[in-house]
Amino acid sequence: MKISKEQLENRSLLSNSVMWNQQLWGRSNAGVPYSPADIPPAIEVQEDGSVVCRFYALDAESVSVGYILGEQVPLTKGENGVWTGMISFEFPGLKVITWRVNGIEVMNPYAPVGYGYGRPMNYVDIPCPEQDYLMIKDVPHGNVVREWFKSETTGEWESCLVYLPPKYFEETEKRYPVLYLQHGGSQNENGWIYEAKTNFIADNLFAEGKAEPCIIVMNNGMVQMKQEDGSWKVDTDALEPLLINDCIPFIDNKYRTIPTAWERAYAGLSMGSLQGAVIFLKHMDVIASAGLFTGFPLKQYEFGPKVAFSHEITGVFDDPETFNSKSRLFYLAVGQNEPSVEIVKDTSAELTKMGIDNVYMDFPGGHEWHVWRACLYDFMQRIFK
Repeated sequence: MKISKEQLENRSLLSNSVMWNQQLWGRSNAGVPYSPADIPPAIEVQEDGSVVCRFYALDAESVSVGYILGEQVPLTKGENGVWTGMISFEFPGLKVITWRVNGIEVMNPYAPVGYGYGRPMNYVDIPCPEQDYLMIKDVPHGNVVREWFKSETTGEWESCLVYLPPKYFEETEKRYPVLYLQHGGSQNENGWIYEAKTNFIADNLFAEGKAEPCIIVMNNGMVQMKQEDGSWKVDTDALEPLLINDCIPFIDNKYRTIPTAWERAYAGLSMGSLQGAVIFLKHMDVIASAGLFTGFPLKQYEFGPKVAFSHEITGVFDDPETFNSKSRLFYLAVGQNEPSVEIVKDTSAELTKMGIDNVYMDFPGGHEWHVWRACLYDFMQRIFK
């Protein structure tokens, strides 16, 4: 791997949910706040893709770091109280990393912070030379705004992120198709912006004329429902009514959309793909295109969450002619190292035998943002054309 200096320093990878610029100021070794930091950066990606990791812990007895799903690597303590070591990964992309100080997992305040696995997380984003399309470039840029709408589904105010294409505020008569884009389990709506860099992917696609300009809407699919006893519970099935009954009407009323099924698409990763299978197949009168990243299995998984789709959902395949007339694009994609890759591939082949038009794609990597970024880049070039 050879990562260019331009990619290593591109601000797309510095942008995260906590800050835009890199760490330059912080608490110094002397304990003085808001002084120029004499603590070096916690994360530094090298040209070969390896990562130098540092943690300031003056009085610690041991410090280690590692991929959240991998082994911890011990760090070596320097005289200034900064522990240093190096880790590497098989694939580039965004990796959640964990730190342990004296055997206890902690957050590193000087490392990038995002959200995943149901909590704040530190991560490193290793540029991929083949994914130059998510870099911030000298092209017109769209806007990302946060909206609030009252939901009849939850009885609460809900929030979504809305990406508006670069010329939205200039071409005031133009109307746009809409992509509803969903994250995976234990993530939230911020992931597609801060982890996936969706806004930069869209900016670059539109500037190069590779995709039709569209509005992109991101909701939190881990829908929180208040219980009778006052407690809160996550109900992932509630995304269907929240999207169909609450969010889509809100977006159509506020923004210059093309309010037809043919000009709406849904895409989701992992849990979001399973939610999307239900939403798309039950509401083809509302959404005509679907991108299911990490799949829609007709067969049962031998691992992970057990998903059984009722005939109410899959029954639409009994009439291929009607399905194909309502479906603008039915897209299945998965990582080549994903355990379910053969199931998703078999599902696509089985659908084709049934006469169901669909597109199958796979990309290098496993169950990770490296794959889902590639899925989105490819999917956006196929919709609304």
